[in-house]
Amino acid sequence: MIRLATVAALVATLALPVAAQDFDTVWQQYRDRDYAAAFEGFRALSEQGDAEATYWLGEMYFWGRGAGDGGPERDQDEAFRIWHPAAEEGHARSQWRLGWFYRHGRGGAERDHGEAARWLEMAVGQGHAQSMNDLGELYLGGHAGLERDEDRAYELFSQAAQTSPRAAAFNLARMYWREGIGPHDDDEQALHWFRISADANYGPAIRELGHAYWEGRGVERDLMEALRLIYLSESRGGGDSTRTMLSILGEMTPEERARADELVEIWDEEG
Repeated sequence: MIRLATVAALVATLALPVAAQDFDTVWQQYRDRDYAAAFEGFRALSEQGDAEATYWLGEMYFWGRGAGDGGPERDQDEAFRIWHPAAEEGHARSQWRLGWFYRHGRGGAERDHGEAARWLEMAVGQGHAQSMNDLGELYLGGHAGLERDEDRAYELFSQAAQTSPRAAAFNLARMYWREGIGPHDDDEQALHWFRISADANYGPAIRELGHAYWEGRGVERDLMEALRLIYLSESRGGGDSTRTMLSILGEMTPEERARADELVEIWDEEG
């Protein structure tokens, strides 16, 4: 006769890979946009104490992923509630999200830059790159009762840009670009980091590169390239650039404007 203790041990052993596989399965459902199945899966795993599943359950509420299709309605208060205990238990991305809530005063959290910085520091201590960038912005702005500290901001942006270059490389570039901010003005370094951020499809960086070509700052002046970059920046979240594009077109010859009209179709394909 098989002893009950032996059976219990066998069940416990078999349960470990099953739980791991369950997360992989649910994650694939999420990536496949089977949001109804993913929502139920993340919720079940979260109830079992799976921190990654808890984080992604919060993401579904934060964005309203699959709303009307078996997923949850957008509910940032619920996302905050879900992430808070995960953050307290040391989950870096949940700590980063709490930092965002306190920084912006969303999800039931009152705006509190000091509290935002506290959570972001925890995540930075675990090497979380997006938290490095966000904390750097707080130090650069002197928010939260934090004394403005450009050296600390530069250090954080530099670290974050190595692995998460979109916003961090952009912020680093701006420190080189703006007179009186950061270690020293250096157009070459600014353009280097703007290009890295632009290569990661960050709209504001693409827009700044466009301005560099328009002004001829650090590069040879090129109105067509300036127009192309600023045109592309809009589709990547670079903001409304209509006035800027009209100004550039106003400086072009009739032949250049005609050529730009021909190129728009190609630029749309790039976008």
